[in-house]
Formats: sequence, structure tokens, C-alpha cells
Amino acid sequence: GETLKCNTSLTSLQISENRIKQEGMRWLGEGLKYNTSLTSLDISDNQIRDEGMKWMGETLKYNTSLTSLDISDNQIRDEGMKWMGETLKCNTSLTSLQIRYTGIKKEGMGWLGEGLKYNTSLTSLDISNTLRIKSEKKE
Repeated sequence: GETLKCNTSLTSLQISENRIKQEGMRWLGEGLKYNTSLTSLDISDNQIRDEGMKWMGETLKYNTSLTSLDISDNQIRDEGMKWMGETLKCNTSLTSLQIRYTGIKKEGMGWLGEGLKYNTSLTSLDISNTLRIKSEKKE
């Protein structure tokens, strides 16, 4: 996190499959709040849960350089999408968001949709294999 605060040359960071979890997201988020050079971040497959998305959401309210974010293949559920939806309402730099293979349900998609109503920068959204809705049994 501290390194990212000071770095002005790094534009892309790919740290997938590192098990950074919630604590790692907190430190990463603190560094990203003040970073002005990073435009692409891939944190897919890091066992990040809803609490980690809270940290990312807070970060994206301040960071104005990040344009691409991949949070795919994490353990993000509806509560995590609530944070992302709130973030999308005010973030104006993110243009690409990937949320594949997460297990979000209908409520989480609602939160995401609510944020998208107000977002004017996002041009690419990938939610492949994300929505998990139990089908009702017909009797």
C-alpha cells in the first residue's frame, strides 16, 4: 500500500491468485487512494469477500486514475455489490469493470444496477457467470 502512494510510473498491476483477502484489500486500498498513475488493476481470484469490496469502494471514491478493474472469481456476494453500486454512483474514471464468477444474487445485481443509473464513465461491464438465482420448483 505505501509503495502505491508514492509510485508515479506504474500504470498496470496484475496481482491475481495471491490470496490477499480482506486485510490485503485494506492495505491495497489505502495506497490506491492517493495513486495517480495506475490505470489497470487485476485483483481476480484473491479470496476477497464483501468486506474487501468495502475497502475497494472507499478507494474508488478518491482514486481518479483507475480505468480498468477486474474483481472476478472472488467470494463477493450481495453486500459487496452494495458497496460497488454506491461507488459507481460517484466514480468518474472507471471505464471497464469485470465481475465474472462471483456468486452475486438478484439483490446484488439490483445494487449494481442502481449504481449504473448514475454512472457516466463505465463503457464495459462483464458479469459473465455471475448471477446465481435458485429456480423455483413447479408443482
